[in-house]
Amino acid sequence: MQTAEICISDPSTDGRDATRISQKQSRRLKQFLMDVAYFYDLPRWANEILFELLMEMDADGEVVISMGVKKRIASELRISVPSIKNAISIYAKKDILIRQQTGVYQFNTQIFGKRQWQYIRDIRMGVNYDTNGTRQLQIEVEYYN
Repeated sequence: MQTAEICISDPSTDGRDATRISQKQSRRLKQFLMDVAYFYDLPRWANEILFELLMEMDADGEVVISMGVKKRIASELRISVPSIKNAISIYAKKDILIRQQTGVYQFNTQIFGKRQWQYIRDIRMGVNYDTNGTRQLQIEVEYYN
């Protein structure tokens, strides 16, 4: 069995009182999303959409994706609303987003942890490759107190 590990750590940032993510945290999150996209075989264009949806996540890991949210994200990223809908469909099929009800999704806590990104101190992504050629993603999240 072979193992690969990616560690994203930022001890210089105290996110306990943060309400928004910092520029440094934003870079870390985008880096993490590129790795998630690679592991889940997501199209490259879907990363920015996932980033924007994570910015909409509430304290319980849910995101309400209304038409207004889709239009705002589409405008910010200069893409079409159907592209947003297509990305959400892909995320749901890959269990990155779990549909709770119409327009309400839960981020997969095994990937994104159980709290908003600004409260994450460290995140470790490990990939285990067995002799059969299958791989398993393992993510460990450490939070600020």
